Amino acid sequence: MRISKAKLEVAFLDELRKLRPRPELLAIWRDIVRDVWANRKTAIENDLRIFESRVAEIKKRRKALTKAFVFDKAIEREDYDEFLQELKEELLVAEIALHEAQIDELDLEAVLNFAEKALTSAAKIWVGATLEQRQRFQAMIFPKGLVYSREEGFRNPVILSLFSTLRELEPGHSKTPAVGGFRTHLSSSVFRDLEAGSDGSRGVVARTGFEPVLPA
Repeated sequence: MRISKAKLEVAFLDELRKLRPRPELLAIWRDIVRDVWANRKTAIENDLRIFESRVAEIKKRRKALTKAFVFDKAIEREDYDEFLQELKEELLVAEIALHEAQIDELDLEAVLNFAEKALTSAAKIWVGATLEQRQRFQAMIFPKGLVYSREEGFRNPVILSLFSTLRELEPGHSKTPAVGGFRTHLSSSVFRDLEAGSDGSRGVVARTGFEPVLPA
């Protein structure tokens, strides 16, 4: 039995509104993320220093090699080409590692504000979005898509782990964890969700926006 587009959208918006967590849970979430990020930032800064030193050391060796070949005439052309190629490959690997470490640096408060807006205003964001933005937003929140029936509504959708973890902390939930367990669970999911899902790249939603995710 078919259902009108308008009724389906109303049901979907109701589903999004159910995801809205209580303000006190958001406050806990912010504190935990800040704490996790403080530790992570220290590790990133250490990695940056290591990779920057590595890149500088390889460039220094490349310069010394060029000097030995061009000015000192200390090595043959064949050996020079071989050594230079090895250094180029080492440098490429080191620069990629450095670039990835630099990407890991972020404006934490800006990310928190964006994530909190998604957590508290998912329905409002979806209403004001273009079709493409809706598809990407849905792919982030419902990574396995949605299946709807008139009798049951949206059936047990798999949601972004950050939403599901906050939902489990609601009073009376059968999976409500201890504070320590919540902290560990949320800490491990926060940055994975923000990084892996923020661009909506985990799947392509069909044009209606409601069918299960299709292969990319």
